[in-house]
Amino acid sequence: MLSVIELPFLPLMAYLAVFSSLHDVRFRRIPNRLLVEVLLCSIFINLILSLKFPLFLQFLFKFLAGFFVAFFLYYFDLWSAGDAKLYLVLSTLIFSPDPVEVFFPLAIFSILFILYSLVSSLLKKKRVRIRLRKDIAYSSLAVLVPGRFSLVVAPLFFIVFSKYLRFIPAWLALIPPLIFKPKYVLAALAVGTVYDIFVEFMSSDEEFPSAPLISLAFLIFVLLF
Repeated sequence: MLSVIELPFLPLMAYLAVFSSLHDVRFRRIPNRLLVEVLLCSIFINLILSLKFPLFLQFLFKFLAGFFVAFFLYYFDLWSAGDAKLYLVLSTLIFSPDPVEVFFPLAIFSILFILYSLVSSLLKKKRVRIRLRKDIAYSSLAVLVPGRFSLVVAPLFFIVFSKYLRFIPAWLALIPPLIFKPKYVLAALAVGTVYDIFVEFMSSDEEFPSAPLISLAFLIFVLLF
């Protein structure tokens, strides 16, 4: 449920979501001017609210957390620079005392992208190959991360593990989850399968506008969580 402090940020987030999505769909780019305008407005609102509430330090933490997510995924070539900057600016519009929550829209975006990929594949009758591979075993390690932080670090951890630690045998990666959390092994297998679908779709020549999905992920997070 929205608090009174969040109300000034919601119209700004909706404005950025609508116009960034329109530009991304039509021109496959997000104007830097739009992002700078919204970021300056976010800074101004945070400064005004800081006169009554201790918010500006939270703003800095959110900015740093958003920068980490945006730069990390841009560095690994999982989205464009425009998408990274959009995620960064949207992260400053989330009101939360916990900067870790800046990572949660990334999980929502991943789910939305998977649904988009599946629907697109079905509509175009595209065949998606799903193979049992090391990535599936690696993904099972994410369930060992305690509490809600598993949702936060799992996507980042999984990308690093599958890129740089692929020399570790799959059966070895499955041992810890089987010992400590065996009921989550099936969930891990499902995550690995979904990742295969993601890779299969991303390896195609098809381009898609990601700004609408990123914006929708933030709006869902703000309105429902």
